[in-house]
Amino acid sequence: KVSEGEGAGVEGRGTKNADPATPPLAPRPSPLVPSPSSLAPRPSSFVPSPSSLAPRPSSFVLDLGDVRHVARVRLNGRDLGTAILRPYRVEVPADLLRPAGNKLEIEVTNLAANRIRDLDRRKVAWRIFRDINLVNIKYKPFDASNWPVFDSGLLGPVVLHESR
Repeated sequence: KVSEGEGAGVEGRGTKNADPATPPLAPRPSPLVPSPSSLAPRPSSFVPSPSSLAPRPSSFVLDLGDVRHVARVRLNGRDLGTAILRPYRVEVPADLLRPAGNKLEIEVTNLAANRIRDLDRRKVAWRIFRDINLVNIKYKPFDASNWPVFDSGLLGPVVLHESR
């Protein structure tokens, strides 16, 4: 679920090719990078360049670029894995790539700090604990409403490389 709130509606930066031989991904601009922490699928379709498919390497590497903070990747309905650390990359078996109509899905889980900030700004009762109270470092009631908003989502660039 994409929450409407401060920062919702931010579009991804798209893609960039560092090398002319690198097959481009052409994602559609998407308002699916929310400010609060959540899962937001980023569907995209792309066509690999003909030169990248012949002769066909045994695998490719999908480099997601800058991700904040965890990305689960699926290509053509097949789970390719979850990237949790830099570099945010997953291996793509060559037999999974089609000449056209590849469906790439990337679900990004953002930092919980943005969600806590959003809940406190909207005065949502989220601190429901039976045996503990949350306080700040000065033993005052905890309040995250003034925390800064941290970068979140798929920042890219997303590039498909031949595996070497």
